[in-house]
Amino acid sequence: GYASHEWSLAAIMDEAQTYMFGNCLWLLIFTMAWYTHEFLRQQKRLLEVEKKQIELELNFLKHQINPHFLFNTLNNLYGLALKQASETPESILKLSSILRYLLYESNTTHVRFSKEKEVIRAYVDLEMLRVRDQLNLTLHVDADRDYEIPPLLWLPVLENLFKHGTRH
Repeated sequence: GYASHEWSLAAIMDEAQTYMFGNCLWLLIFTMAWYTHEFLRQQKRLLEVEKKQIELELNFLKHQINPHFLFNTLNNLYGLALKQASETPESILKLSSILRYLLYESNTTHVRFSKEKEVIRAYVDLEMLRVRDQLNLTLHVDADRDYEIPPLLWLPVLENLFKHGTRH
């Protein structure tokens, strides 16, 4: 049968207290889980924004270097062509390889150091056309292994070296 249960004020208060404690505990657990999820989502979004910012800065550097370098190199090649210098064809090939690298091969997050080294060497050779009579400069580019590095990492450094370091 049916058992009768007598409800007293103390029993009702005890049941209500147990019910409220259980609900508060579940509310606390779900609130903590929601805040943890939200925190992790915000962290992920922040990392994505930082990554985009780095990519934008790198692209800005690429676009900043290209016109200045191209203008100077074309002027140097024009001077070589006027003198009918023997290094004109090779210099045009070096410029072509740098432009190919800038346009097609540097749109990745990392490149092999050996590939970047080729571009550095070609860049230095082309800049030396402009300053070779003024400087006795030798550049050695080596690494202990073929690292993966961001493309065009060293070009701003070299550009500043030739821009500011060749004044005197």
